[in-house]
Amino acid sequence: MLDILIPKYKYNKTDYPNLEDRAVDMIIPERYGLKTNITPVCIDVAIPKYNLAKRAIKAITAIRADGVTLTVDVDYTEVLANAEFSLKTTPKLQPNTTYYFVIEGDWTINGTDWVQFYGWNNAYADGNAFRINGAGSWTVLTEDLTFVVYGKNSIDGEEEEKVWFTEGDNFAPVKLRDHTDRTKIAMSFKTPNDGQSFYITRIIPGGRKNVGFPADKEMYMTIYSDQGSTQVGIKSKVRYCNFVSTSNNNIRFSFPQRGVPSEILVDIEGYKNEDESLMDNVADILEDVLVNIVGISSGDLDSAAFTALKTARTQSINPQLDREITFNAFIEKLERGQLFKFMPTLEGKFSPRYYASGEPSGTPHLRDEDFIENSFKCYRNLASVKRKYLIKYDENPTTQIYLEKEAISTIAEYIYKNKETLELETYLKDGADATQLTIDYRGLQEYPQREIGFEVSSYLLDKIPTDKVKITRTRGDNSGGAFDAVLFRILKLTKKQSTGTVVCRAVLDAQTY
Repeated sequence: MLDILIPKYKYNKTDYPNLEDRAVDMIIPERYGLKTNITPVCIDVAIPKYNLAKRAIKAITAIRADGVTLTVDVDYTEVLANAEFSLKTTPKLQPNTTYYFVIEGDWTINGTDWVQFYGWNNAYADGNAFRINGAGSWTVLTEDLTFVVYGKNSIDGEEEEKVWFTEGDNFAPVKLRDHTDRTKIAMSFKTPNDGQSFYITRIIPGGRKNVGFPADKEMYMTIYSDQGSTQVGIKSKVRYCNFVSTSNNNIRFSFPQRGVPSEILVDIEGYKNEDESLMDNVADILEDVLVNIVGISSGDLDSAAFTALKTARTQSINPQLDREITFNAFIEKLERGQLFKFMPTLEGKFSPRYYASGEPSGTPHLRDEDFIENSFKCYRNLASVKRKYLIKYDENPTTQIYLEKEAISTIAEYIYKNKETLELETYLKDGADATQLTIDYRGLQEYPQREIGFEVSSYLLDKIPTDKVKITRTRGDNSGGAFDAVLFRILKLTKKQSTGTVVCRAVLDAQTY
């Protein structure tokens, strides 16, 4: 299990035919916690549509395109169940195709405040005008709107007239929001059959303001490829405060000239628990990785130990699994950031173990007569002492650069003459947690750890590393001359089947995690 490579899935052009070229064979990320400045993968360059993770995420909290913060449903749409979003760019229309522009407003219908547009019989051969009521039903009108569509063949090209229908005889007003049956109005039109797609820059329908129209309200225009369900590109909006009462106006709906951004960064809340809360606790994340990525059955987990770990380790973490690593490397990074060990038990369960003070029930008590002759050794582990403890946290998902916190041990430098640095990458999110972790490591290792090694017969066969053992020694191998029921924590066990003995290495309980 430890050698399994995670994450498991990669982007490819079979599943995503319009995938951006740079993303082929890139890992599909697994995202946990709060992540900022993610560079998403464009899985459909024609839309454009982006992916952030393999599974459903809790929320997209911000999208910045070329430094501009976008607004959901205005500038982009999101599908959190697929961890995807699509940008609304400048409407791009295909040749010889029918489209619809729909005009709506944001004021209350009261029979007094409305806008009217010019209509001229049914003289436009390639489309019809419609009124749309509050229920979304479309009704064909007996007149067509006058309008001009302007566009560019490329985002940075020259603007030109693309489609137009100018005034004729028999002016008939088409009113917007004077009644509940006229909540919106629409006009269909057909693009030229010249083989050239184009980006809309603006559409200008003829119209004028009614006398009672309230100032400083907004009107919107949206392009659809059908009757109101498939939007093409971003909306346009205008404010009417500049309209001259009852006079004729060419109302200009301009569309932002927005193509695919050169840089796009996203902030998210990653995977969520069953109760919809953000998954940012080490116990929840470890269980999710085991079950949903590695493929371990939930029945093989020590549920009580996971529950205890969740209570004991409440720091917010945000693992970023967007590069192929072994499950063992993932576990090691979790362990050193949250000070616990992940172990298989003798009962066949996988269990997280962490330091808790005191003597657990059933802790074996070893005395002089229990040790194989001359096997007991006690020593100080000078290699564990370091001058500086540097904790790296909150990795930037785009640059892969960490923030850092550090603690200095003057005891290590001036007493033990050690100037080495212990540098650890973690999944911690918050600076306060990273600072506390530097202090924890310094407290554990500032003084040389006292370790013991010994061999015993028949004892400890039912124990695993992280279990505790109580030692009583009446002679030697200790500065005080003896150990009197001192607790040690087992670091390593070697069980010799041929001799029925067990070789153990343990560390003073107060100096472990």
